Amino acid sequence: EIVCETDFVAKNADFIADGYKIAEKAFSAKANDVNPELDSMVKDIAIVIKENIALKRVRFFEAAAGEYLHSYTHGEGKLVVVVRAKAASGSAFADDRVKSFIHDVALHIAAFNPMFLDQTQPDASWVKEQQEIFAKQVELDEKLKAKPAKVIEGILAGKLKKLMSDVCLLDQPFVKDEKMSVATALAAVKKETGVDFGIVNYSYIKVGEAV
Repeated sequence: EIVCETDFVAKNADFIADGYKIAEKAFSAKANDVNPELDSMVKDIAIVIKENIALKRVRFFEAAAGEYLHSYTHGEGKLVVVVRAKAASGSAFADDRVKSFIHDVALHIAAFNPMFLDQTQPDASWVKEQQEIFAKQVELDEKLKAKPAKVIEGILAGKLKKLMSDVCLLDQPFVKDEKMSVATALAAVKKETGVDFGIVNYSYIKVGEAV
């Protein structure tokens, strides 16, 4: 991610071309952070353009054996999503139906920016914090707090379940068919194609976000 001060520079053809050169250099070096060579390239561009320019972050993605990486770029590079899928063999991803589904998952992530892949990812402290928030909400609701403890327990469990479906990718309603979750859509594609694969992680990278 390269940041500058004005939209005029951001849309400048020379600046964009220089950005691609930096990306190519970072890719060839498998750089996963800003190194001195990349930083020097940015400083040279800043001198020519006469505007403060900074290389904010660099991310390198590489597929291991049996993995498939798919990237989706939205809004002239202002948002990038990278989805990592895995199967017993990389040849599993030769099926266009599988690749199309993974692309749709990338579109989904771009649209909804889920916090987690699935319900195993949130740590205990985060879950506890959410439970405390829900408990406080019930406590402040005169009608709810008057209900039996068992009922309140069920209400709190329901709130947590709903939250998980909102923030976990695999539990969210699928962007291409909101009647099913992403996990259900994945299972349907696996059944249709006979390809056993899964989404193992993803990255959501937006220009200007805090890092």
